[in-house]
Amino acid sequence: MDIARAPAKSAGRAGTSWLHRRPPYHLIAPHAGLSWVLVLQIAVACLLWQMAWQAISQWQQQLTADSGIDEQRVLVVAPLGRSRSDPEALATGMQLIAGVKGVERVARINQVPYGNNSWNTVVRRGLTGTERIEVATSFGDASLFATLGLRVQEGRALLAREYEHPDTIWQQPGELPVVITRALADRVFAGQSAVGRILSGPTRPLRVVGVVAALPIPKGSRQLGVEAQSHIIMPAIADDAGYTSLLVRVAPGHEAEVATTIQQQLVQRFADRPISLPQRLSDLRPATLLGERRCAWTWSLCAVAWSALTLLSLAAAEMLWVQRSAPRISLHRALGASRAQVRGSVHWDLCRLVAAGCLVGVVSGMLLAPRLDLPWKVESPSPVFVVGLVLVALVAGQILATWPARRAAAVAPHHVTRKPWVRL
Repeated sequence: MDIARAPAKSAGRAGTSWLHRRPPYHLIAPHAGLSWVLVLQIAVACLLWQMAWQAISQWQQQLTADSGIDEQRVLVVAPLGRSRSDPEALATGMQLIAGVKGVERVARINQVPYGNNSWNTVVRRGLTGTERIEVATSFGDASLFATLGLRVQEGRALLAREYEHPDTIWQQPGELPVVITRALADRVFAGQSAVGRILSGPTRPLRVVGVVAALPIPKGSRQLGVEAQSHIIMPAIADDAGYTSLLVRVAPGHEAEVATTIQQQLVQRFADRPISLPQRLSDLRPATLLGERRCAWTWSLCAVAWSALTLLSLAAAEMLWVQRSAPRISLHRALGASRAQVRGSVHWDLCRLVAAGCLVGVVSGMLLAPRLDLPWKVESPSPVFVVGLVLVALVAGQILATWPARRAAAVAPHHVTRKPWVRL
């Protein structure tokens, strides 16, 4: 077969062929089946990045969300006694701490928000309710509300005269006044005021006298399946030095100084016991979100690994297509195509693949993600994230196309003339 050299047709300017006026976008001959596989691979990568972004966003949101208490100003002192047989430990410890400069209030509590130990109970709506609702149960003393900075949204806080002994609180007759969190009130009494309503406790009815904005549940309660912020505060006095922790409200800006002073004084008073440095309550929050952090890291690592595999697949496929299209590229080079036009053809080919994969991935994420059973509330990705994801994918694709484009541009014009069936 002879291929005669034909004179270039002028268009616009004399002597300028169509190859010189626009890049030859059809130089590369990709395999149709492999192209669709790569598009799906890119789509999966986009979907994984959407899931990773949402997992990271939810984790960071829970780290910085309003907890309903002044956790930045509250220090936690670990239990001072070994058991209930040490009744003087609590009174002595509270007296020492109250005298430290910078301390505003001291309260005791049976379980620390974000802490490891947890007290939980089961309640039901009304006197005849059947649905079991597991809730975290906190109690301490009359100073607990002011020390934590609990914000009462409805009703009132618990009164000092309402407090009872924890050992006999469930054996007493009559209704027990309690304060619940807003999350629990919305769950049990949706659309209604919770104040004055009745909850069924283990042995006696619970009368809701107040609703607070929020009170974080301990890590132990989360591990047992208690819903976040489902909390009840009972009027019981925490008097067991074996489990009762002390909460210390400190003047702003003096947390570190006060913590050091408290430890020094407690070490002098209780020389035979290990006394740790009091921790700020806010420092305990990240430990309760280990599951969310693990989920965010898992999705991120999966997205990174799949993206790396996708990039390698794109590079290998593009290099293969360039190799298979070498005679076609050489022929166009012989007809006048420049190196820049050949490189542009490779870049354009990869750009179309990446754009198609991103489109499929973003649309799939919007349609499929809300139907997935994930440990967080799935939301549609923001436009800023979508645009950023597509731009990063396109830039990565163009950078990846550099090596196949150089190889394609290096194909010599005379490569095609070496074939026995071609003669110019």
